[in-house]
Amino acid sequence: MSMAIGLIYSGVSYQYTFIQRPENCERIVPLNIWELRHHDLGVFDLIIVPRGSDQDALYAHRGKIKEYLDGGGTLASFGEVTTDWLPGARWDGVLPSDDGPLAFAATHPVLTALQPVDLHWHKGYTGWCCHGHFRVPENGDVLVRTERGDPVMYIDTTTKKKSNYYF
Repeated sequence: MSMAIGLIYSGVSYQYTFIQRPENCERIVPLNIWELRHHDLGVFDLIIVPRGSDQDALYAHRGKIKEYLDGGGTLASFGEVTTDWLPGARWDGVLPSDDGPLAFAATHPVLTALQPVDLHWHKGYTGWCCHGHFRVPENGDVLVRTERGDPVMYIDTTTKKKSNYYF
């Protein structure tokens, strides 16, 4: 059984490149952020919000996103959450200590095939690159932390009816 995956697309070049990869174009449906109001998000098992997504446009669609999550949808958000578009998510900014090695804080199936070095999508000036961290809601399950202990990946099991991963 295949999973229905939607990816919110803001027009950023690296989002387009990802969508156009042969291994992705058959299994991921691009959802133009400017036309999001016309899409039925409920048909997707997973919605991906890539880094570089337009935060103001996401905020404009926060009701639709909340409805999807309240209906049991799963959402993976990569990158900063600088507006209040994602219920329960509180991005805590970027610290210099965020650009360092990351560590697993728990075991989870989504991490099974990964090593800590795999958690950085590119290498920044320090040899690492992290775009900030979150404040985790009460009873959230932290999966990945910075060396300082700040959460960069967690599962929110309290704000939504179904678990949602934040990166």
